[in-house]
Amino acid sequence: MSEYQALAELVLALVHGQIQGVVYAADASLSFGDLARAAQLRALALKPDLKSGRRVLMASASAEFLIELLACWSAGVLPLVVDAWLASRLQPDWLGSNQPDQQAALVLFTSGSAGEPKGVVLSHQGILTQLKAVASSMKLETPDKVAVLLPLHHGFALITQVLLTLFTGGELHLMPAGALPGERLAYLQAHKIRRLAGVPTHFRSLLDGSLQLPELRHLKVAGAALDLPLAEKILKACPQAELWVGYGLTEAGPRVSALSHHEAPFWQGSAGRPLADVKLKLDPQGQVLIQSPGLMLGYLAAPEQTQAVLSDGWLSSGDNGQLRDGYLYLSGRRDDVFQVAGEKIAPLEIEKILLACPGVQAAAVYGEPDVVLGQRMIALVQGDVTLPVLRRWARAELPSQKRPHSWYAVDQLPLTANGKLKRRELPQWPKQTFTPEF
Repeated sequence: MSEYQALAELVLALVHGQIQGVVYAADASLSFGDLARAAQLRALALKPDLKSGRRVLMASASAEFLIELLACWSAGVLPLVVDAWLASRLQPDWLGSNQPDQQAALVLFTSGSAGEPKGVVLSHQGILTQLKAVASSMKLETPDKVAVLLPLHHGFALITQVLLTLFTGGELHLMPAGALPGERLAYLQAHKIRRLAGVPTHFRSLLDGSLQLPELRHLKVAGAALDLPLAEKILKACPQAELWVGYGLTEAGPRVSALSHHEAPFWQGSAGRPLADVKLKLDPQGQVLIQSPGLMLGYLAAPEQTQAVLSDGWLSSGDNGQLRDGYLYLSGRRDDVFQVAGEKIAPLEIEKILLACPGVQAAAVYGEPDVVLGQRMIALVQGDVTLPVLRRWARAELPSQKRPHSWYAVDQLPLTANGKLKRRELPQWPKQTFTPEF
């Protein structure tokens, strides 16, 4: 395939029946060939921004969205994929007069957890190599029945699920975001879905009970750390499945590493081994640096922000971690770290310990100002657990300097649509003090 037209050529392969499959969505059910032919017709009528050759697409779990996306590639238009929140906040520079790099194929936007959202520009060749690497590394090279739970404006869903299925063939089931857990379970059973991906919160809600899903064969969990009790629960409910975890970020294409539950480091908290042609190293401060064919071209209309994270072909991830025997172990975001009495606290490390406590469904920690300690650690806990149990668990599993100073109960935690924790909202999040009866 041409370096600059790889995804347009994918559309042609679908049109000519070289890749067979069917898309099932609420608005339509179409063969891959019919989907691509509809996209070719739509391409003739596309009206992108004439100065920049860009077009804003509202992501949705629909065949119509996929037709629009494929039409952009057929017409040589650069799609900017957004959700409703971002659509109302489009910046003029994103649709500016500067012509995009001819390699550019897709713009996805980061969650903006560290500030304003940034447009991540991915290339045709980068996406194509990502599809090949994920397929080979995670044993996904053959057609199968795939259900997509996650919103399609995120790379995890759009690239490693939707585009991957269009690339390999099979059944692609786009499930509406508003479906209740019971409705989702019924759908998975009725259609005998074999591959499913989601974030931990999806699986907690889906598997709340003793229901068995014997048809599932391949499960992917990403977006947040998978605690081992939940992993065991997933495997009990899906006894024939292979469970995968991994690490990724939009700027990296998005998938960086993967790991099956059949490997011992899975049960030791590893985020996996690098995919094919991906290289990892740590900077002197322990930050994970990534080199990959799937790396972004840069941030849209933001050269200074691009230069801050891309240098000599390496991406600064913003995540701290360790590399042991070729496996990656993450310890949290660099900007999430806070200090208590001079001791650096990585929230992810503490949260993993708390999640292993019986009865805890979700947990988050953060620091608040303290005149003596500098900062004190606050823990928010969701689940059926008492304060004495939490304190005993913390004493047994954590050194004294890494134990929360205050504990609060919450009904739920603030999460993005992709299941990531909104840490900036934690200090103001509604919480209740534990009572003896709780």
